[in-house]
Amino acid sequence: MNPLHAWTTLNRCKRSIGILDQNTKFPEIHDLQFLVATSGSHQQRILDAWKLADCVQPADVIQGYIIPAWQNGLSDNWGDSCKENIAAYMLGMFSSLDRDSQAALRNLPIVPVMRLNGDATSSFACASDLIDSDVTELAALCSEDEEVVPRENFLRNFNVALKDCGMKTSIDEAVVRHRIKCYASGNYPLVDVQVRAKLLLRSSCKWQSVKEADDSGLRCLAWLPVTQAGFASLKDSSQCRGFRDRSLVGSQLPILKTPISEEWESRLGWNATIATSILMAQLQHGISQNSRMVVDAVLSYIDAHRLLDELAPELKILRCVAVSSGLFVEPAHAFCPSQNLRRGCYLLEPYLANVHSSVWRYNEKLLRQLGVRDKPEPADLLRVQEILGAKDKLEERDVGFAVELLNFAAKFSRNSLLGLKILGASGRFHNIEDICYNDSAALHSRHNSNLTHPKIPLATILGLKIDFLSAQRVKGILEIEDEDEEEFGQQENPVTRISDTLDRYPVETTFREYLANADDSRGALEISWLLDDRRHPCAELISPEMEVLQGPSLLCFNNGTFTEKDFNGLKNVGEGSKMLNKRSIGQFGRGSQIMFHFTDYPMILSGEYLLILDPQQEVLPMNAKKGKRKPGVKLKLAKVREACLDQLIPFDGLFGYTIDQDRFPGTIFRFPLVTPSSQGNLRISKRELNSAEVHKLMDAYFDEARISLLFLRRINTIEFRVYGKQNSGWLVRRHEPVSRSASGQDTRISQQVPCHFTKQICPGESATGEDTWWISIQDLSSTVELHPAASKRAAKIVECGIAALLSSNMLAEYLKVLAPVNESKMFSTLPIGIGSDLPVHIHASFSLSGDRRSISLDEYGNRSPQSDSNKHLLQQALPQLYLDFLSDLVGQLHTDVFKFWPQVEPPEGSFGNLIYANFWGKLSGCPLKLFPNPKSSQWPEVFDLNQAVFDFTAGSQASELMPLLLSLGVDLVQNMPRLLVRELKKVGPSPNLVCGSMLRNLLKSDVSKQIFSAAVNKNFLVWHKVFEVIAPSDLSCQEAEEFHGCHVLPLADGSLGTLMVAEPRTTDYYVATADEVELFKFAARKLIKAATGSKLEAVIAMGTFNVLPLKICHFEHLLKLRPSVSTFSPEAETWLTTFWKE
Repeated sequence: MNPLHAWTTLNRCKRSIGILDQNTKFPEIHDLQFLVATSGSHQQRILDAWKLADCVQPADVIQGYIIPAWQNGLSDNWGDSCKENIAAYMLGMFSSLDRDSQAALRNLPIVPVMRLNGDATSSFACASDLIDSDVTELAALCSEDEEVVPRENFLRNFNVALKDCGMKTSIDEAVVRHRIKCYASGNYPLVDVQVRAKLLLRSSCKWQSVKEADDSGLRCLAWLPVTQAGFASLKDSSQCRGFRDRSLVGSQLPILKTPISEEWESRLGWNATIATSILMAQLQHGISQNSRMVVDAVLSYIDAHRLLDELAPELKILRCVAVSSGLFVEPAHAFCPSQNLRRGCYLLEPYLANVHSSVWRYNEKLLRQLGVRDKPEPADLLRVQEILGAKDKLEERDVGFAVELLNFAAKFSRNSLLGLKILGASGRFHNIEDICYNDSAALHSRHNSNLTHPKIPLATILGLKIDFLSAQRVKGILEIEDEDEEEFGQQENPVTRISDTLDRYPVETTFREYLANADDSRGALEISWLLDDRRHPCAELISPEMEVLQGPSLLCFNNGTFTEKDFNGLKNVGEGSKMLNKRSIGQFGRGSQIMFHFTDYPMILSGEYLLILDPQQEVLPMNAKKGKRKPGVKLKLAKVREACLDQLIPFDGLFGYTIDQDRFPGTIFRFPLVTPSSQGNLRISKRELNSAEVHKLMDAYFDEARISLLFLRRINTIEFRVYGKQNSGWLVRRHEPVSRSASGQDTRISQQVPCHFTKQICPGESATGEDTWWISIQDLSSTVELHPAASKRAAKIVECGIAALLSSNMLAEYLKVLAPVNESKMFSTLPIGIGSDLPVHIHASFSLSGDRRSISLDEYGNRSPQSDSNKHLLQQALPQLYLDFLSDLVGQLHTDVFKFWPQVEPPEGSFGNLIYANFWGKLSGCPLKLFPNPKSSQWPEVFDLNQAVFDFTAGSQASELMPLLLSLGVDLVQNMPRLLVRELKKVGPSPNLVCGSMLRNLLKSDVSKQIFSAAVNKNFLVWHKVFEVIAPSDLSCQEAEEFHGCHVLPLADGSLGTLMVAEPRTTDYYVATADEVELFKFAARKLIKAATGSKLEAVIAMGTFNVLPLKICHFEHLLKLRPSVSTFSPEAETWLTTFWKE
């Protein structure tokens, strides 16, 4: 462009601009002309002075006119040379431009371009679209003929400005996008693109946008160089995958073999989840190629990306689990690795297999979700056996499979192995109940039996509970059938139920429960416990495991015999055999289970049978059909003697039984004690019940045994002894049972019952004594129905009773050794273990709690028929019986009966409290004669509450008054305990008491006067005691009025005067001193000695009675009583002299 030096007019263009720099070269712009106005020239002064045009700096021209003209497309009309010069001018002035203009230049195609190989072009481009050809990394990404660099002179002269305008000097996001578009354009050879694309993928790009931004330009263009099936091609990112994903998609998508960064993978979208269809196809490819690497990679990917829920149904039916042999199996046929070959499935492959340990280590969670288990289950084993069983003939390898399968099966319960068959010696499979193990070659020769294959280990035989040939012989003799539906298998889980029972029932209650059961047995009169420390022969037993039953044991005998119902009661726990027996107090059911405190294998010999229970099914013969040992067997004694004699030896010679008997008239319970080899697994408590502990328990039970016979119907004797030791243990014997009335008669029977006892104190020495009891029992069956807890049980006969210990006789030297029977108990025929809190034992047919240790009451508002019955017994029947009991007993004990009265209130809420409260409530209207007269007599008088007059005074006063009151005919009751007096005072209406009012009224009759006078003359202290009662210091006026007519004034002549109200005056009495009494002794019947009169001060002070202090004014009245003197005498003179001196 040449300078404009031509002359022009100002009207030539719409606007003129003065240029201060004359060297500036400007293009033509429509309606605008540039005038030369060099700074300081005449042109500038003329233009400025006349304001003909603005004169501006060159930079302002670029910013205000040239850049806008280029932006508006006017540059299209400029020649290349002009544009190049203008571009050079603008780049040279770049630093002088403002920021907006610099920014505008960055977006204008003002830079002349040449090819990378140096060939010139006529193109112009934005600096940001060009690269610095000196940067090798950038140049390597471009082809030689690409127009991507500024002309050499521009790059050299304006390098800084070009960089400021955005010329690329490193790989950034714009370069990447530009290169991708070029590579995908199809304008370049494939080989060239492959090389340069790989360089781009390995380059370090300065990414500016976030990963989540739209990268569709990178992903939808086919520019990625891949090779598939030997052919090179370009793919977009959705049509291929990176090298790291080759194991996940290699068979389904082309793989970019060039390693790239995670940033590139993210930009290409390869961090997105791979389609499940591709994954499953790749997995199946890996399985078909037996490639663990592919299968492991796909499964790990599925797990990591939480695709398992979606794909699990397909995966479970694929052979996708690598096992130790290197094969793949379905998840259902694979199991976790085992460190022990004997525990693994190694010998069952290919039917069942263990997961490869490394696969399990990295994919355990996924494999478990697919159904891989820890070990084979019975169903797996049965499936394999079905496959083997379908073969016509088993090869040697198949036999190995079959034996190993049984080894596995032996780890499971027989119940879970229904349908399992056993490989026989013939090579055929047999039902488990139809085959046995040959433990006796001699027996086999005589028995046609299917025998197990010789390769099956004995441990497996035992584990599968396959019957022994010798055991089948014994069962045959004993007639034990596998089809027996009458086995003693309890109808509920025996271990759980027994453990629960033992937890509820302490071991000490065992003796109580068996005593109750013995009392229910017909014909049973005694119960005996025996501790036997012997060990017995073990050669001939029902089964070898029953050796544990031949050691030390506790035995219990009663002379009643089991009925068939009793035996059946041991099957149906909780119902017992006595549920329909109204008279029974126990049940052979849950309560009988407490024998398992002592043993795991109880034995019962009764009548013709021996019963052995094994609820844990550990020692009895096998039931081949059920695959477990029998829970119990009932065997005839004659058969046991024939087949296994040693099983009866522990009973021989005990309680009258001998081993040659086919029937025994009694019942023997034998409890083999738990040993270290039999730990009493039924018991929650691990207390060791060895012989020493059992001995301690029996010794402790003696105290309860002394009172346990009180209310029993049949049993008269309880005994404990140690085998082989004479006079060991103890014995309690009741002379005769307590009588009972016929059912429904509601009669009460009271009687004295002596109980003899003997107890060993030390070896060779025993203490002997006798407790004497008074017992009263009443049948209430017609008035009270005891509702059972279970509707199918019969309501029991209801009775109640009370017992009091009258005396306990034994040598004084044993009193410190044997504890006295002091604490009173609650009974339900037998002691419940709860104190009665009363001075007597209380018995009733209570409905008891489940553990028979408490009485059911609706304490929490849960009303029930059982609690209603119990409340009636406690609040009605027993309080009334208590009164009847005392009425019977008073004739025996006289005033000693009071020690059996309820005196101390039992604790609130106790059972005794209910009886106590209602006893005193019933007493107020009770017509029974309960209160003895204190007179000592063989047949003392006894009064009811309305008759009795109670003297609650204490000490000497009571003893002084008693003869007088008795003489006066008072129905006197004295010497009652203080606590009893306190309760009696609360009874309403108030009882008759010895008190002032009572005596004041009593002493008004002529008869009482004579009796009182005689008593006073005999012992004047009686008068003092009486007057203390009738004239207390706080005597009220109302009480004083009752003195009117009382013969209570002690006169000087020894008689009694009558106290009268003084108006109108009839007879006056005077209180005189001793001298005055002596002076007026002729009027002694009117005088009261002053010493006595002091007691009358309160009466005299009232001034209303005929008693006055003696004064001179009263002498006239007294002198009238003096006999007249007809002749003078010295005595008369002496009296007169004394009179006047006084």
